[in-house]
Amino acid sequence: MKYLPQLKSRVSRRIFLAVLLCALVPISGLILLTLQSVRANLEADTARRLHHAGKNIGMAVVTEFVSVESALKKIASLYDVPGNGLELEENFGEALLEKFWLQPAGAHFPIAGLNFSEEYKDRLASGSSQLVLARVNQAITLYLCIPTTDAHSKPVIAVGKISLPALEEYALNFLPLNAQLILLDADWQPLTGNLSNMLAPDQFHKKGESGHSYAEIHQAGETWLAGRWSLFLKAAFNTSNWNILVLEPKAEIFSSLAHFGRNAWLTSAMAFWVILLTSSILVRKTLQPLQQLKEATREIGQGHFNCQVRLDSRDEFEELSTSFNQMTTKIQQQVQQQQDMGQAVRQILGAIDMEAIIVNFLRNIRVFESISTLSLTLYNEMEQNSSATWLSSRTEKSGIELLSNAVIAADEVELLLHEKEACSVPQWRFPTLLQPLAERGGKLFSLLLIEYKPSMHAIVGLSHASEQAEQSDLLIARQLADQLRVALSRAEMVKELDDLNLGILTALARTVDANSQWTHGHSERVTEYAFQIAKAMGQDESACLDLHQAGLLHDLGKVAVPAEILNKPGKLTDEEFEIIKRHPVEAVRIIEPIQVFGKILPIVRQHHERWDGTGYPDGLKGTEIHLGARILAVADVYDALYSERPYRASWNQEKVLAYLQGQAGKAFDPEVVNAFCTLVQQDDRWRNCS
Repeated sequence: MKYLPQLKSRVSRRIFLAVLLCALVPISGLILLTLQSVRANLEADTARRLHHAGKNIGMAVVTEFVSVESALKKIASLYDVPGNGLELEENFGEALLEKFWLQPAGAHFPIAGLNFSEEYKDRLASGSSQLVLARVNQAITLYLCIPTTDAHSKPVIAVGKISLPALEEYALNFLPLNAQLILLDADWQPLTGNLSNMLAPDQFHKKGESGHSYAEIHQAGETWLAGRWSLFLKAAFNTSNWNILVLEPKAEIFSSLAHFGRNAWLTSAMAFWVILLTSSILVRKTLQPLQQLKEATREIGQGHFNCQVRLDSRDEFEELSTSFNQMTTKIQQQVQQQQDMGQAVRQILGAIDMEAIIVNFLRNIRVFESISTLSLTLYNEMEQNSSATWLSSRTEKSGIELLSNAVIAADEVELLLHEKEACSVPQWRFPTLLQPLAERGGKLFSLLLIEYKPSMHAIVGLSHASEQAEQSDLLIARQLADQLRVALSRAEMVKELDDLNLGILTALARTVDANSQWTHGHSERVTEYAFQIAKAMGQDESACLDLHQAGLLHDLGKVAVPAEILNKPGKLTDEEFEIIKRHPVEAVRIIEPIQVFGKILPIVRQHHERWDGTGYPDGLKGTEIHLGARILAVADVYDALYSERPYRASWNQEKVLAYLQGQAGKAFDPEVVNAFCTLVQQDDRWRNCS
């Protein structure tokens, strides 16, 4: 069957076996009980029927004996019995009467086997009839003897010979169809019929509530059921009771039961196949939804959270599939929310500067389920309660909005400092903090305050789209706020370190420049020129930062140059110039132990290399020279020529630019010179600067 492969499932086998057991066991049990009950009832009915048949036959036999008795009396009254008696062959209309004799009372009967005992004689003398069985040479003869009177009223004894075959034939008229009759004497010896096996009273068993008994006998290769009736003859005919056996074939009696049993088992077999088919279909219809749910669960376990189960069974399975789909949708939303949350955390923690942190925080408004507007306020108590507020809306596409002129009441911040957070509050609780959110349609708000540095606070504002704050949104806000605290604290720390680093570098540069009154501010100006040239040439932020550091430190090696050489008003000797030429190498030697400055070492070392390869200290040329060093060389020469020196006066800007352009391709990178000249011409800040 096409449904049977479904039985590979343990659940299907359990359901299938349960259905079969619940159906077939009661059916089979009912059939067995029914067969047993029918058999018991049939046996009781048979015993009762055979008993009644035997009773009817017995009553008929007694009635016929009485009729013969009356006939004998009537016949005797018709004759004058002589002394030697009469023997008549006529039956005078009595079928059972085969022959009869009339003898004077007390005379001897010349009948073989008929000997009257004293008891019989006394009974006859008392006027009672006597039924006598005579056995001669295994032949059985039945006689009925009665005392009566003849035609002259003389006492005579009338003896009638009763024909046993005629008696049997007469009794058969009262026998049921297909039944047999056996008459037994008091010693259970057959009088009529054939009995192959001897019977005894203890072979008969009572059946049914009526107490009728029957026996099971075997003869002629067939099994018969025999009902017994005891024919009481003692009172009327002074003889022992006879036994009347009525026999019916057992096969015929129980043929209907056998037919019923066959039909019952056929019905049971049909029910088995119907149940088998029905249960298979039921199991299949039950397992199909379960299989779909199982496969969907496996898909969910593999991370495919968009898996859906479609069932149109209009039952509990459909309800289960709906709940399953709702669950998977919720899981998918939560997973997506967790992914968005993780991405938001990475973006927030991945940023270093303050602006990037704020932007990354506000852009992740999507991680909230029901937040319409998200705000972030930075509040500094030490700078006259200065603050700035940024806003991000879920619906607006304008991006992040900065409210630099927002006014925050100090008492509201103090209140929030004590409460740390305010969930589901109206605007009047914090009017200035919540005003930007309220202006964008919010009615219910939440505020979270984080202190990322002493006296410096970040306040996260949430505008709820529903009338009640979602706990999941508040939980996400708390988690993001914790990450924001870390990011802002780190950004502030990085800013402080950058400021410290810049201050140290600036201090070093000023220390170097302080060796000569002619180079005061030189390193800082060169740094600014180089930084602007790099930006104009499209260098990234990292390269610009490296160049900024290299610019401040490029002349650090001059600390090893005597001040008299640096301030000498005349031309330097060759030896003095060799000392000057060592300052890039000395600068690298000083900076080299600081690993963080490893990237700027080539710039510092090569800033006096020339494009044509005639520079120092390594004689590099062209693109062998680091781009930062090429930029720094132009800025360094520009400031040196534009400033006064002890050995010459300062040049004007046009002369300096003309010199740079003239040395492009010789001393300087033409691309750098072109970028610098364009920058000077386009930006008024470079004109007439000193």
